[in-house]
Amino acid sequence: MPEEKSSPSVTFEPTGDIKERGEKAGRDMARQLGEEAKAKAGFEIPKDLVRLPSAGKIYPPSSPLYKIQEIEVRQMTAADEDILTSRALIRSGKAIDMVIQNCLVDKSINLDDLLLGDKNRLMISLRTSSYGADYNIKVSCPSCAEESDFEADLAKLTVNNLELEPTAEGVNSFAFEVPSGRIIEFKFMTSGDQHRISEAQANLKKATNSQADNNITSRLMNQILSVDGNSDVIGEYVRNMTARDSRALRKYIDDNEPDVIMKQSFECSACGVSQEVDLPLTVTFFWPE
Repeated sequence: MPEEKSSPSVTFEPTGDIKERGEKAGRDMARQLGEEAKAKAGFEIPKDLVRLPSAGKIYPPSSPLYKIQEIEVRQMTAADEDILTSRALIRSGKAIDMVIQNCLVDKSINLDDLLLGDKNRLMISLRTSSYGADYNIKVSCPSCAEESDFEADLAKLTVNNLELEPTAEGVNSFAFEVPSGRIIEFKFMTSGDQHRISEAQANLKKATNSQADNNITSRLMNQILSVDGNSDVIGEYVRNMTARDSRALRKYIDDNEPDVIMKQSFECSACGVSQEVDLPLTVTFFWPE
């Protein structure tokens, strides 16, 4: 009888894409099983949906935030309070960011990629769900400069939602004509941008032993994307930008930035004048008495 030929053995190696999807499915299943186990044991942590001021309009298609109007966050735990009371993390300025990152349900979201206004909205939500909306602070009256105790209500803060249309879908880019006639393309700052600016300023002060701040020029250098379509002249333009153009651009950005408006009506007990005041973010924000 003719000898039967054996079929060659075939080893299947998943492609990177298939392997990645399989690993993600495994992680999702493990997380779901873990959440179900917590729920059965009575340890499920409450979650909230937080609406983003940007509505996800200016995150790229590759981002998990693309066109996402709401983000799910779990409420703070005693373990998060450990972070908030760590002196080393407080000194480094990382404590609050670590807590927000920990509370994000979607772990694929990088906090540094969040617009500052979206991050602030998450911070306010976590504070109110954990410690309530009452925020006791001291404010100085803009009229008589008298300092008074003030109980702000964080639940009544208004949100400036994004109304401007970006230059392209899913792009953090907007255009504005300054008084001199130049067309400035700019972006809204992210949490990562803020960290980089703060670090650069600290390093500059240390290197030059100077107490002067360059907040305005640092911000403009970071936010301006092009001048009349040219991105190679940003540094020179910012250094020689007229104060009139600078003020107009910064006001336009501030007026249109998607963010929580940290202002509330205050009536001075000394002079009786009622007006809006800025709410400072003091140490009592996440450490109320």
